[in-house]
Amino acid sequence: MQVVVPKLALQGPTDQRSISLRVGPVAPDQQPTFGRIDGNLYRLTLSGGGQPVVFRPEQPPGAIRMRATSDSQPGPVFVHRAEPAAGWSTLDTTRVGNDVYQATLAGPGDYALAFRAQDVPKTAAASKSGISPAALVVIGLLVVSVVVGAILASRRRSATT
Repeated sequence: MQVVVPKLALQGPTDQRSISLRVGPVAPDQQPTFGRIDGNLYRLTLSGGGQPVVFRPEQPPGAIRMRATSDSQPGPVFVHRAEPAAGWSTLDTTRVGNDVYQATLAGPGDYALAFRAQDVPKTAAASKSGISPAALVVIGLLVVSVVVGAILASRRRSATT
């Protein structure tokens, strides 16, 4: 996750010499209506001595980049919401690496990558089949044990006759 903000993009209180921009991971609590969030969402907050900080409209706002959990195509899109109770809106998303995507910052709030329902990677869909990988390993070991047991029993019968 990377956020790039040009030096003059933010406007804070005139009596403050510094502005704080913080980004931290948050577990998804609400999915977009069109699909599923891919991994975590990230909350971006701005503050200047407890006073509001805004993006200057005459300056480019900056960009956000995130890595998807899969390089499956079609890829995910960025979603943003200004606050946790708000609905998600999609942002114009550009693929800038094998599994890295970028969008223009829309302001403070939550950001995430989301796959549209029809585009969820096959690996993610397969993991929802109901059979866990551990269960598949146990089933495989049982099958191997039965086959080995049958071979040994057959050899014992052959050796006694």
